[in-house]
Amino acid sequence: MWSAAYYLHQRQCLAATPGIAAVLFGVAWVFYQESRRHETFADLLLAASFLSWGAILIGEFLLSFRAANSLRALEILPQLFAAALMVMGVYEEEKRRVEHNMLALSNVNLATSGFVGPEIQQMLSHALERVLSVVRMPAGALFLHHGNPEGPTSVVAVGLTENFCAVSQEEGLDDHLVDLVARLGGLVVFRDLARDASWAALEGEDAFRRFRQLAISQRLHTVVGISLQAKEKAFGVLFLGTPDARRFAAAELRLLLALGHQIGMAVENSYLVQQASRRTQELRMLNEIGRALSSTLDPETLFETILTEMKRLFDVNHFAIALHDSARNEIRFEVEVRDGALLPKRSRPVGDHHIIEFLMRTRQPLLIRENYAEETRKLGLDSQYSQEGCFCGVPLLLCERPIGAMAVQSSQDRALDAGHMEMMRVLASEAVIALENARLFREERAKSRHLTLLNNISRNVITTLNPDEMLAKIAEELEQGLDYSHIGIGLLEYSTKEIIVQAEAGRRKAPSVGVWIWTGIFWGALRVRVRWL
Repeated sequence: MWSAAYYLHQRQCLAATPGIAAVLFGVAWVFYQESRRHETFADLLLAASFLSWGAILIGEFLLSFRAANSLRALEILPQLFAAALMVMGVYEEEKRRVEHNMLALSNVNLATSGFVGPEIQQMLSHALERVLSVVRMPAGALFLHHGNPEGPTSVVAVGLTENFCAVSQEEGLDDHLVDLVARLGGLVVFRDLARDASWAALEGEDAFRRFRQLAISQRLHTVVGISLQAKEKAFGVLFLGTPDARRFAAAELRLLLALGHQIGMAVENSYLVQQASRRTQELRMLNEIGRALSSTLDPETLFETILTEMKRLFDVNHFAIALHDSARNEIRFEVEVRDGALLPKRSRPVGDHHIIEFLMRTRQPLLIRENYAEETRKLGLDSQYSQEGCFCGVPLLLCERPIGAMAVQSSQDRALDAGHMEMMRVLASEAVIALENARLFREERAKSRHLTLLNNISRNVITTLNPDEMLAKIAEELEQGLDYSHIGIGLLEYSTKEIIVQAEAGRRKAPSVGVWIWTGIFWGALRVRVRWL
């Protein structure tokens, strides 16, 4: 306005040249301060250019008309020099921005082991604070899946109210937002969230509408969503918000995308470390279980050992080991734990709609991670215990022949996975081997006891000439070798047609009763034989 008034022939006004020179001096001072703060040579040269430009204008104002015209020709030099230095400054600023981004990535320093263990929420919060300090944004939230897109999530927020995380998890916004950002390319900028017309394409999704409402209630005008991916697998999403209508340069978007990839790789590495640690622990425990099972041949001790080791491996509400009694066509529950309490042994008839019989019939393991009641109904089975939670069961196979089943159940969804099922398969195979060894040992021990009994009886028969003494020793050997409450040896007296009990052994000896019993038995047998002859 000053220049326009002067050149519109209102010469009473003072010329605008001194004011323009003052502005140029101020610009030179600003560039000088920037050069000292950032130690940039281009800003220092720009300060010198604007300073010389202002000095030329002051010289034109103070000198005579002819001298001023000669100085006016020199104005083009600082102007061209300033224009060239501005282009230089743009490239130098871009270089400084790249260096800043590289330094920012190094300052994030996400530790792989920090995403494992009970302190994961605190570690995620620290990581989010470092990211916010790098991108210079006031608020953010991080939704993380622990190595499994269908598994439990951790939600942390910085610069937002406390109910943001609670509402996100209660209404299932975390799963929807992870899928939304991954579907939109892994990096999306939501600008002008308060304007309904800007998001008409996504308003059809209730979850996005609810997220918009939450963001507006937190006074966020611009939100950036970065998918946390590694090897084309989304582990979660990172949201950064600001109340300003901020626009991001291409370098800043590349920085945000790099941060997302870095966090995704850290999550994947932590998951792999956690899985490796879990596998090592499981193998060590399976080794201990194998040694414990192979060290006993008593079935009762064997079942107690399996139950003790299963409690170390699983946190479950229900556990059962059931064996099939083919002679009685029954299912006998050798071990049964319900709601943490050990139940007494029981038997029931074999049925078609029980999950134990289903495992034996299919000879395949069964894993139900969620919706237990609905999944069992689809299989045509009865949900005998809890109506919710997860289930894992494996058959007990002896030479491909099912002899029973082992099953665990938890009241929480997705508490059991394929790793637990594989562990149960290994444990079931070891249990079957231990049970078969115990059965063979019992049979061999019984055979050995019977052979020893026959050997002792034969020796007494050969070495003893007194019949009464021989029969007494035989009865004593029979009592020690056989598990009967009464043993009697009777001889048939043909003249009186009676059985005379010559020797007895056992816990209840009753000669008079024994006489009549043995008389009836042997006399009936003798009559049958005489008729046959």
